[in-house]
Amino acid sequence: MTTRLPIAPERIQATLPLVPRETHYLIDVLRLGDGADIEVFDGLGGRYRARLNLENASLELGERLPDLEEPSRLSIAPALLKNDKLDWVIEKATELGTMRIEPFRSINCVVKLDESKAIQRRERWQKIAAAASRQCGRAFIPEVQVPASLTDVVRGAHDRGELAIVLFEREIEHAFCELIPKIDSTQSILIVTGPEGGFRDDEIEAVRALGARTSSLGKRILRAETAPIAALAVAQGLRGQM
Repeated sequence: MTTRLPIAPERIQATLPLVPRETHYLIDVLRLGDGADIEVFDGLGGRYRARLNLENASLELGERLPDLEEPSRLSIAPALLKNDKLDWVIEKATELGTMRIEPFRSINCVVKLDESKAIQRRERWQKIAAAASRQCGRAFIPEVQVPASLTDVVRGAHDRGELAIVLFEREIEHAFCELIPKIDSTQSILIVTGPEGGFRDDEIEAVRALGARTSSLGKRILRAETAPIAALAVAQGLRGQM
């Protein structure tokens, strides 16, 4: 298996100096030797052949490799979840091709983060997304946002021209698997899923007032960490992007 290393786009150059943590990973952890072949990806879709130079702790970049995937027009907004459940959601959503991840606070969220902890958690989640992209062969790394309120997330989607679809177990008229094919494939979608306790009625009213659509995945009640992954997989499949 080819060793893959994420490198920020602004660092991409013919001779790329490695920072200490990268040197440690390649040499001490993976035990690669001088001249080892590596694939570098910039998180924005770019992939490059590279060769390890131990003498000056750098990579010599070669040709840009063909694109692996088209940018997905699907993103997710999961509510804050207990324990490490959101870590798992971020990892699996990255593997499934999400382009952005926007955690949010909801009335029924058990997890409460102050500003400092929210920033720290976001940094951790971004590392999880980068690691998942490296492992699954993606050249894109989803951007993970600092947790915001539910209404701010939906309002932001509207301002970007995205359609927010909020999964709501008591929605009986609009099935998710029937709604997705009716939406133009060029339309970007933000899939919003609730916390362990679900959404309150007043929250649903608020997001509908902001232009969000509500939909149901079906008769089964899914766990809060299962719903965003199930919805993303269904949407990707229906759009032919799996």
